[in-house]
Amino acid sequence: MALAALGVAAYSLGGMARGAPELHGTALEHPPTVSDVSLVAPGGEQVQLGDYRGKHLLVFFGFTNCPDICPMTMARLSRIYEALGTPEDLQVVMVTVDPANDTPEIIHDYAQGFHPAFDGLGGPQEALDAAAARFYIGHGQGGQGEIIHGSQVLLVDPQGRLSRVYNDEMQMYLEADLATLLSRS
Repeated sequence: MALAALGVAAYSLGGMARGAPELHGTALEHPPTVSDVSLVAPGGEQVQLGDYRGKHLLVFFGFTNCPDICPMTMARLSRIYEALGTPEDLQVVMVTVDPANDTPEIIHDYAQGFHPAFDGLGGPQEALDAAAARFYIGHGQGGQGEIIHGSQVLLVDPQGRLSRVYNDEMQMYLEADLATLLSRS
């Protein structure tokens, strides 16, 4: 009996020594605050990312006419969101990089086409360029009118800081990382 108790104690101490699971993605050493980034919701309402304070945000910059990266990424985020049980403390936000074609209503409808809890935000080109720069996202016009943009998914913590960047290779770990983070909240 004493030997069994000693075994349980040793196992428990071993688990505590391992600590929390390691998170993936690129952690930012000095996470910048992005809660003051201001964009436009459907109906022209000004929204600051700080309005989502208290939630983890997954932010993705894309556009509705994107033939591949955007629908694949949004479908992945929808699958992850569903697998996590549609947590109330997680919000997915898609920000357009094509305001000439994506009004706030269009980008919002597009995002909600992947899940009704997702938000889509737009705004004037200057505001979108400033937001992309704050998130270290490059975008621009390519040849023949194509739009070039990054495929990163960005994690904003509940305090409004850009904490991690998930490139294509690291996005496979996003669900596990979110499960860990949401269990800590």
